Amino acid sequence: MKNILLVLLFFSSQSLWAVNLDQAALDRIFASNYEVVIAKPTEETVTYEKELPLHLLPFQYRNDKYYSVGSAFRIEGGKFVSAAHVFRLGQDSQNKDINLRDSTGKIYPVDKIYKYSKSKDFVVFTVKGVKPGQGLKINTKYSKNKKVNAVGNALGEGVVIRDGLYTSDTPESVAGEWNWIRFSAAASPGNSGGPLIDDKGDVIGVILRKSKSENLNYALPMNEVIKFGPVADMSSATMLYRIDYSDDTSTFSYKRRYKLPMDVAELDKKMQKDLYKIFKKSAKDFLHEYDETLFPKGEGSKPMLYNRFTAAFPRILRKGSDGIWDIYEPKELKSADTGDNGRIRFGKMGNYYYMKIKRPDNVDKDKYYSDSKILMDQILNGINFRRYISSESVKVTSAGKSIKNNVVTDKYGRKWQTGKWLISFSDQKFVLYALPTPDGYVGMLSITGTSYADMMEIDMKIIINNLYYSYYGTLEDWQYFIKQDELIPEYLSYVSLDTDKQSYIKYKGKNFNFSIDNKTMKITKESDLELRFSYFYKNGKVVWEPAMVVVGENKNADDYASFSMNLKPPKSMNERYSRRWDNIVNRRTPYDNKAYMNSDMTNITKIKADNLDALDENDIVYAISWHEKGTVAHDIMEAKVKSLKSNFKND
Repeated sequence: MKNILLVLLFFSSQSLWAVNLDQAALDRIFASNYEVVIAKPTEETVTYEKELPLHLLPFQYRNDKYYSVGSAFRIEGGKFVSAAHVFRLGQDSQNKDINLRDSTGKIYPVDKIYKYSKSKDFVVFTVKGVKPGQGLKINTKYSKNKKVNAVGNALGEGVVIRDGLYTSDTPESVAGEWNWIRFSAAASPGNSGGPLIDDKGDVIGVILRKSKSENLNYALPMNEVIKFGPVADMSSATMLYRIDYSDDTSTFSYKRRYKLPMDVAELDKKMQKDLYKIFKKSAKDFLHEYDETLFPKGEGSKPMLYNRFTAAFPRILRKGSDGIWDIYEPKELKSADTGDNGRIRFGKMGNYYYMKIKRPDNVDKDKYYSDSKILMDQILNGINFRRYISSESVKVTSAGKSIKNNVVTDKYGRKWQTGKWLISFSDQKFVLYALPTPDGYVGMLSITGTSYADMMEIDMKIIINNLYYSYYGTLEDWQYFIKQDELIPEYLSYVSLDTDKQSYIKYKGKNFNFSIDNKTMKITKESDLELRFSYFYKNGKVVWEPAMVVVGENKNADDYASFSMNLKPPKSMNERYSRRWDNIVNRRTPYDNKAYMNSDMTNITKIKADNLDALDENDIVYAISWHEKGTVAHDIMEAKVKSLKSNFKND
C-alpha cells in the first residue's frame, strides 16, 4: 500500500484524475497489472578488453535477473492480455522465456496462447502458477472526449497511472478495418501491453505505442480483442524486398494462421520457421522478377564481362541507376594492424561490413584456416565493436568459437567458410562469410539483432556471387594454398605451381601456362603471385577465372611480369568500355611493342594472338608485359618481354 500511495503522491500535481478513482478500483487495477520480463543471459559469450564498469548502472537494473520489456494485465475469467510486439513471437531471440512479474517480485512463466494478432498487436494468454483473481472488467461502450488513465510499467520501474482524454477514433492505415483509440494520457517505454482504463477502473483498450512528436498515443479497443477468434494471425500488409546490389524492389505480403490454444514455445517455433520460409521465398521471387537484368544477364552486364579490374580489396558488382553493372567498394576504408604482419582492412557498404584480412606470420596455416576463434578475434582486433554502459564503453576482444560452422559453395565454385557467433549482452548475432585466400581471407560480415540474422544471411548467400576480388600471396603462400582442396575455389583445382623459389617459376592453369627464369626476374620464396579473377563468357556460360596473372620479385619490389587475356567485346557495347580492345587492335600504347615510361616505371608489352595480322578477327588476344622500376633501355626491356612471350602458352 505504501508503494501505491507514493506513486499517487508523485503524480498528484499532474495526474489528479487518477486520484479520483476509488480505492476499490485502485486495488483492482494494481492487483491486475504485471511486468512482462525476460530472464537475462546467465553466461557471457564475449571477452572484453577490461572489466566492465557495471557499477555505473542503476542499482535496480544492475541487480535484476530479468529484463523488463513491457506490461500485461489480467481480465475477468483468468486470462491475461498484452501487446503482441512485447512477446516478439516468431523472432529468434536469445532471450526466449517470457514471464510475468507481480508487485511482490514473484515470477510466473507464460503458458498457452489463446489469441494473437500481429496486425492488431495484441495477445491473450495464460500463465503458470498464478492464483485465481478478479481481473479487470471490460468496457466496450466507452466513447471519445472522456477521461482515461494509462496504466503500465513505465520505463521498467514499476506500475504507474497517468491521466488524459480519449481524443479520437483513428482508422488503421492499411484498409481501415478497425479504429485505434487515440488518447492524451502520457505513455512511456514499458507501457506497451498495459490497460487503458475508464473512469470506473474498467479496461477499454490495450496500450500499444506512442506518437513520435506529440503526446497522442495508441490503444486497441477491447472489443477487437473480445470478438477475435481462437487463432494466431501472423499477417503482414505489402512489404518491400530489396537487396544491396541493386535499387530494384519487389513487393510481397504474407498471411499465416494457427489454431489455438498452443504452448507459447511451440507457437514461437512455428512462427520462426514460417517467417524464414516467407523471406526466403521473397528473395527467390525477387531474383525471378528481375532475372533478365540481374548480373550476368542483360546489356548492362556486358561491361563487366569484357573487362578486367584489379581488386586488392573485395568489391561487389552492383547495378547503377543507369542500369550498368560496375564494381563498388565502401566509401570509407579503415585499416588496423593485428600483429606479426597481420592486418585487416574493412568498410561498411549497405547492411554489411566487407573486409580483407591478412594472416599474421606467426599463426600456423592449418590452424588459421580451421579455427573460427582465431579468425573472429582478428576481426574484432580491427573492427571496434563495443559494449556501452552508462557514459563508458568497453571494446569486445573475442567472441570465442562460432556456434555453427558451414561451407557454402557459390555458383562460381568458391568455397565460403561461414560462422555464427552469439552476442548475449545485446541479443545480437555475428554472421560471417569468409573466403579463404593464399594470404588470409576476404569476408562479408553481418552484425544484427539475433531476430534478423537468418534473414540477413538469405541475402548474403546471394550477394557473395557478385564478389570481385584478386587472389594474392607469396610463392610460399600459394604452394600451401593450392593443395588445400577444402579451401580453394573450383578453378584452382586445375592450377599447378612448380618453383624452387630460387631459379624458376612454372605456372600452369586454364587460360595461362608460362614459366619465368631468374635471368628475367629475381626469384625467391618472397616472390609473389597475383591472380586477377574476372567474370567472362567461356564456352557459352559465365565463369569466374583469372583474366590476368601478375608475378613480382617480391611484395616490396616494383619489377614484375604480367600476362593478360583480352576478350573481343560485342559491337553494341559502349565505347567507354571497349577502349582497351580498340587500343589493342590499333596497336596503340601500351600495345605497340615499344618501351614507355609511366610515372617512375618502364613498361613494355607484346601481343600474342592466333591472327596477329588482323587482331580484330580474334576473339581473344593475350598481352605479355614486363615492368621495371626506373628508366631502362629499350633493348633490355625487349629481351625480357621476348623471353616471357617465348615461355607463354594460352592453353
